[in-house]
Amino acid sequence: DKQGTMPILANVLITGNSRGLEIAATDLEVCFSGVWKAEVAREGTVCVKAAALSKMLDAMPKKSELTLPSMKKHGLEIRQGKTRYELYGDDPAQFPPIPVIEAGAGEVVLDAEVIREMITKTIFSQSGDSLQYHLAGIFWETIEVADKSLLRLTSTDGHRLTVIDRPCHDSLDLGEGILIPSKGIREINRILKGKGD
Repeated sequence: DKQGTMPILANVLITGNSRGLEIAATDLEVCFSGVWKAEVAREGTVCVKAAALSKMLDAMPKKSELTLPSMKKHGLEIRQGKTRYELYGDDPAQFPPIPVIEAGAGEVVLDAEVIREMITKTIFSQSGDSLQYHLAGIFWETIEVADKSLLRLTSTDGHRLTVIDRPCHDSLDLGEGILIPSKGIREINRILKGKGD
C-alpha cells in the first residue's frame, strides 16, 4: 500500500524456514502469501520495502540463483554472482499478521465463468467512497429457495442496488455472509479468466 498511513504496509515479509522461503504482503484488504523452494541454512525473518526489492529483482538476469547470506535484524543481503545488494527494512514484529487458511479447508468447487458473470453484473453499483466501507464492496451470501442452494451477490452505492442469484453447491456455507472490499473483488475477477473451476 503506497498511500496508506501505515508505512509497514509498503514492505514484504520474508521468512526462511523449514518450508522454504515464505513471502507475504498485505494492505489490510488483500493479502498475498507464497512459499518457494529454498535451501535454508539458518531460519530468519526480515521486512523490506516491496518496491525496492521488486525493482532490484527485475534488473537481475532471469532464472539465476540468488543467495541470501544473511537476514540480519531489519536488513537483507542478496548476492548473485559478483553482485551484492543490501536492503534495510523495518522490524518484522510490526508487520500485521497474515491470515492462515489451511489448504482444502472448507473448499468448494464453483464455476469460474458463473462467478465472473455475477461479479461483472454487480461491481458497477458498489460505492467508490472509501469512507463508506460497508458500501465499497460486494456482499456474498448463501440462501435457500425452494430447497435449492443459491449464491447471492449484492452491491449498492446508496442509490442503486444490484442483486444476482445463481445455483451453488450445497456445501457452500458463508454463514451470515461476507463483505469483500472492492480491491479484493478486482483481484478475484482478475484470477477468474478463462473457463474452468
